[in-house]
Amino acid sequence: MAINLGYYRVKGTNKYLYAYYVDKPRVPLEYVPKSTKSTYVNLMKNTVIYNGNGTVKLQVDLNHMPNSWKVDELRYIWNPSEKKAELFYHIDNSDPWENSRGGYISASDVIYAGGPKLLPINTPQTAERWQ
Repeated sequence: MAINLGYYRVKGTNKYLYAYYVDKPRVPLEYVPKSTKSTYVNLMKNTVIYNGNGTVKLQVDLNHMPNSWKVDELRYIWNPSEKKAELFYHIDNSDPWENSRGGYISASDVIYAGGPKLLPINTPQTAERWQ
C-alpha cells in the first residue's frame, strides 16, 4: 500500500515526516490531518540557527539534524552585517532538540512543508528600529 503526499507521525512517538511517496513504510505511520495547528518547514541546506538578536546560536548540518522543523512565528530580524531585515522562522519551544528551541532559522534556507501558512508579525522597518 502506497502512502501519498502529506504529513505523517511515526506511531508512538512525537517524530513527524513529510512523505512525497512511500511505497512500503518500515515503521507504522499515522496520517496527520491538514487541519493541524502546527506549521512545518523543511531544511534545504546546511545553515545556522540564530538568537533573536541576530547572533549565531547553533550551526546546523543537514546530515546530522532533522530536515523538518516545527515553527510558530515568522518575523523580520535585522542583519547588521548586511544592513537589511531578513525573514526568519521561530523554532517552536517544544522542539525535541533542546539547542534549537527558541532559535530562528532563515526563511531562505527552508521551504514551507505544511500546516497553517504564517504571516510576518512585523515589518522590515520595525526590525531595523529594534536592532
